[in-house]
Amino acid sequence: MLQPATIQALSRRDTGGITWDEVAEIALPAGPLALQVSLGDIEGEIYAQWEFEPSLGGSIGQLRIDLSTLDHTSVVLTGSQANPVARDFTGARLPRPGASLALFVENRAVSPAIRRMISVTCGESAFVHWQQTLTPPAQWFYVEITNICNLKCPFCPSKDLLRPRQHMSLALAETVFRKIADYIAAQSLGEAYVQFRPMVFLHVMGEPVLHPRLQRVVQLAHEAGLAVAVFTNVTMINRQNIGKLIEAAPELVTLSVNTPTELGYAKLGTKDTLNDQHERVKSYLRERAEAGSFKTAVDIQYMSSKGDNVRGEGLVQSTQDVWRLFRRWLAINRSIHRHQNVSFRSLPRLQMVDMANPLSPHLDPSFRIPLGYGVNLTIKTACSFGNVTLPKGRKVRPTRFGQCPYNSPFQQMVVFVDGSVSFCNLDYENTVNLGDLSKQSIEALWNGTRMTRTRNCMAAGILNEPVCQRCLGVVAPS
Repeated sequence: MLQPATIQALSRRDTGGITWDEVAEIALPAGPLALQVSLGDIEGEIYAQWEFEPSLGGSIGQLRIDLSTLDHTSVVLTGSQANPVARDFTGARLPRPGASLALFVENRAVSPAIRRMISVTCGESAFVHWQQTLTPPAQWFYVEITNICNLKCPFCPSKDLLRPRQHMSLALAETVFRKIADYIAAQSLGEAYVQFRPMVFLHVMGEPVLHPRLQRVVQLAHEAGLAVAVFTNVTMINRQNIGKLIEAAPELVTLSVNTPTELGYAKLGTKDTLNDQHERVKSYLRERAEAGSFKTAVDIQYMSSKGDNVRGEGLVQSTQDVWRLFRRWLAINRSIHRHQNVSFRSLPRLQMVDMANPLSPHLDPSFRIPLGYGVNLTIKTACSFGNVTLPKGRKVRPTRFGQCPYNSPFQQMVVFVDGSVSFCNLDYENTVNLGDLSKQSIEALWNGTRMTRTRNCMAAGILNEPVCQRCLGVVAPS
């Protein structure tokens, strides 16, 4: 039989925001405890559940309930020998606004089980707050500082981009970086035993080195407390731009050579040779070494075309291709750094199971081989941007069911050159368009109705966004 008690959840304003802080205590009879606490509604739906370690008890236990958040510590057992924090917490679903909620407290260690009900009364602000606390925070941030590119790579849709071509303004870049930094600080994403600066990737479409104020853009990110990754197709890496990159000192520079063959390089829409591309990479590595800029890690990146669904020729296709590149760049890197006295190991220990098969599917989307001195050879799986740039003779049949292998709606935020936002860096035309970060907060965009619906659907194996339906569709001969 249910024994009712009442707790009323109240919202109050504090420094312009709504906070929760309502506590109730329930006395439990002495004796063994095996507690399960559930938040549900009168129709029997369960939204969150706490299970505690069994205990022999021997004293009166009390449940301290704080509904300001829905997490492990929302329900704490006090005045007992049992572990005060639940061993298991499940917050699988968000309560429906307007639902008649209750906490069901059950001690399963006695027969018949003692069960008590705590009715919960809350306003609309409570559901908004719970939505925020139950939503996984964004962790990967891509910021498109330009969507202008000088190449026409066959596996990239940049050449067909419909969005206006432009560079991101410094004012918008500063606003975006500050909002990202403030959001990360509020989410405690940068806190650990070893402190680190969360990284932003300055690339979606376009060639970042074409931005006329790249140095200042990187500086603005650093001033906001963010680490920076700069991606480049290398073709613009002349002496002047090398100097800019070294002065800007991003934490990571990816030199995407893309292809190991002259045929593949010509297909990128270039006007010189693959040897010229290699010389530019070597020039950057030499200037970096001479300047002692070892705080900037370097990835020398090639694309792999394993599989039938990648448009492009002359990309990495076999393990033998990988090892030829490895031997080449290992020798070059050691030659460039032979007079350097730095504390990098020349060749860190590698997992031999991975070394034996660097194109193994479980290593997707990329495989990184350290070359020493903060330089890596990276083999990245070429993508078709959600089955958009498929080879001739192939077509995709969209599907309504599946789950993102990269978990993008649960962790990725993409800010385009105009400040508009998506949850996937393959959504190159921003068909999702969650809103405008220059005018809205990250919390409002990330916890909004559309993102919540997309995550809830995907958690159930349903794809509600057309970009997801195409990306996870079945590719077959046309």
